[in-house]
Amino acid sequence: MLKQRILTAIPLIVVAVAILIFAPPMLLAVVTAALLLLAAWEWTTIIGIKKQELRAAYLVATALLMVASLPMASSVILISMVFWLAALYSVLVFPRYKKVWGQHKLFPIIIGFFVIVPCWHALNAVNAWDPFGLLFLLCIIWASDITAFFIGIRYGNKKLLPDVSPKKSWAGLYGALLGGLLIALFGVWWLVPATQWLGLIVLSLVTVLAAVLGDLFESLWKRIGHVKDSGSLLPGHGGILDRVDSMTAAAPVFAVGLLLF
Repeated sequence: MLKQRILTAIPLIVVAVAILIFAPPMLLAVVTAALLLLAAWEWTTIIGIKKQELRAAYLVATALLMVASLPMASSVILISMVFWLAALYSVLVFPRYKKVWGQHKLFPIIIGFFVIVPCWHALNAVNAWDPFGLLFLLCIIWASDITAFFIGIRYGNKKLLPDVSPKKSWAGLYGALLGGLLIALFGVWWLVPATQWLGLIVLSLVTVLAAVLGDLFESLWKRIGHVKDSGSLLPGHGGILDRVDSMTAAAPVFAVGLLLF
């Protein structure tokens, strides 16, 4: 499984970096929109929408919300902070309210909009802040994911939230923060003046925590829907949503941090 994950990840990383470096903002916005719409399609699997026409309708609705909310993109990103605070609470108290969430079909549909739409606006905002801003954000998430994985395997005896994600451990969380810190220390001289180094380092660590939350929140809904992976498009990784779940929370938090920054 590890070998398959690596073989899948390498070409994806190469393509992602090439797009981030060479694609103009408009093309980048289209590419990220397409990626997140694929994630929205997979969200319908998690919440139990099986009819293809209903899944297609959800996809169209998500795309329309993306476009319609463009004039208020900053407000959408800020409002999403309230959503992610609620998501944090739901992760911490799970499986409390599990039956309630499962009984209300409209609730997970709306949740999906909050997961996907603000993330897209946040990615555009980060790209507007700096041409290499998205690459920096991705490197934080990639590094934290890698260090969390290997440190978690080696030292992960104490589980983080076993009811939500049995494989997540406290050691993995500390490893994620270490990976994010290493990227932040490398990137501060690249992106900001020395007077803002501390602020960007702190923001990077908060972004790592948000990435963990995004991962856990998707895991929560997979527990509710009795789904192992959101899809099978990426061998060894599952679906698109399984790869961008960290980004759905990390990107809005990082973008808001930049606004405050």
